[in-house]
Amino acid sequence: MNPNIILLLINILLGGYLYTQTVQNFWGILTIILFISVLFKVIQNLFESYIFIYILAVQAVMTWLLTPLLSYNLQNISFFRKMYKLWVKFMPVKQDFFYEFMFPGTLAMLLGLWFVLRKPRKISDIQLPILLRESLKNSSTKPFFVLLGIGIVSSLLRPLLGGIAGMGFILYLFSDLVIIAGMYLYYSQDRRGVLYLSGAFFFRFVVAIAGGRFGELVFGLVCYFSILTVGYNVRLLNKILIVSVGLFLILVLQAAKGAYRTLTWYGDEEPSLTLLAKVYAEEASNPTKLFKPELLFTLTTRFNQGQLTALVLRDVPKHRPYQNGAELLRVAAGVFVPRLFWPDKPMMGGKESIETFTIYKLDKGTSMNIAPIGEAYGNFGRDGGIIFMFFYGWLIATIYKKLLDIAQNRPGMLVWLPSLMLYTVVVETDCISVFNGLIKQLFFIYFIYRLFKYLNLDLFPLASQEVIDLVMATKT
Repeated sequence: MNPNIILLLINILLGGYLYTQTVQNFWGILTIILFISVLFKVIQNLFESYIFIYILAVQAVMTWLLTPLLSYNLQNISFFRKMYKLWVKFMPVKQDFFYEFMFPGTLAMLLGLWFVLRKPRKISDIQLPILLRESLKNSSTKPFFVLLGIGIVSSLLRPLLGGIAGMGFILYLFSDLVIIAGMYLYYSQDRRGVLYLSGAFFFRFVVAIAGGRFGELVFGLVCYFSILTVGYNVRLLNKILIVSVGLFLILVLQAAKGAYRTLTWYGDEEPSLTLLAKVYAEEASNPTKLFKPELLFTLTTRFNQGQLTALVLRDVPKHRPYQNGAELLRVAAGVFVPRLFWPDKPMMGGKESIETFTIYKLDKGTSMNIAPIGEAYGNFGRDGGIIFMFFYGWLIATIYKKLLDIAQNRPGMLVWLPSLMLYTVVVETDCISVFNGLIKQLFFIYFIYRLFKYLNLDLFPLASQEVIDLVMATKT
């Protein structure tokens, strides 16, 4: 049966059940159906295409719509009401008012993404890795080992020098070269490519665990998995099983990382793989712990980006005026103008965005941020914000499509794609953080490209028309 027909039947049955049994709220039913639909598209496209944009869609629906729905329902239960009051995590606006903007705003972004990506490309996602492998057949592996060395040294220096102003992000960019080099070697003619890539992943895994950077680790693994497994013939039921297991493992990791960080940050334990494995095994061996009210509250509030956006809906225009695009113009200028020439340019990190659109004051050392959908409302109100979100989705998809277009001629771009998309598929930071990170990464790639070109080492060999024709003739 056609997967789209299956999805339609699931949504009809699910919608009817929710209406008659549990969720008798119009927006709640729509939210759950939209989340199931987007998650199903991820499952459907797994092993058939890259899922970067689908990750963005799932995150948006989950953190902007689904977890707020859980919060609205949980805060009416006695235990959770006390927890929400204690941690000041109540949804600050009425549910209907919240969803009258958030649902069409989120849907508008999804339509913007779809509008750009609905047409098939000349070279498919399945054919791009083949094109990369063919293009690297006659290339030396020397530049890849140079990248690997730079990445390892940078990873080791990051914990030591990362606290110096500006050095943390620079060292992060260079440390990411470990995986980049591993991907190049995997697609090169070197027969030990699988071994090199496995070693690169293991090294980054150890470094990420030592630094407690779990989100960075999970996102990287998912994105590279998407590229490395594209083209495998996997049945829909097996895809569902793989995604289900993956979501369970991520949920366990979310539960385990809290205990791990408590032991290593506030206790006497040193960060180690052994300790993480022990904590992880304890959480995985008792899945019922995942449904404890305390953990459910923690996970719900952790992923509820809608709560911060609700603060914008509450305070604009009552306490803060609509910015009418002025803040976004400052953001656009701030992306391209160095702080050396503009000392007062907008800061990343969320403080300016939150204080521009809400009356909330961040405590020193607290890291929170307004999502693009919150900025959309704070600038243009309900109707204008919905329109803005369509063009935001359109812009993100256009950037993604342009990167893939470049990869069709210079397939080396494919191995850099996950690190670039890291900045564009996030839904918990403001626009300046999204585009500032992307622009810096592009400048970094260009710097590496020119540096290696100067050394007569080519990281982005041009695919010949003969190779392109050969790949396009390949059945996928």
